[in-house]
Amino acid sequence: MVAGRETADAIEEEVNAVTLGIGPYRDFGPSQDQEALKLFTQRVEDHRNEQRRRQQQLDQPADHAPPTDAAPPA
Repeated sequence: MVAGRETADAIEEEVNAVTLGIGPYRDFGPSQDQEALKLFTQRVEDHRNEQRRRQQQLDQPADHAPPTDAAPPA
């Protein structure tokens, strides 16, 4: 399950970033822990939602998936 591994890696990166105060968390000071936590939670949920979306696409039966090499309609 590649998509799940990618999501786990992305969430681990978020944990490291919020813990170290880097990346999107670099502007939060010690008194802004709640704001940083809100951003962290939103970003993790975004990663999880994207993983669910990719999984749903993979789970679709082939006959419902859009054709990838079909000729354009005449």
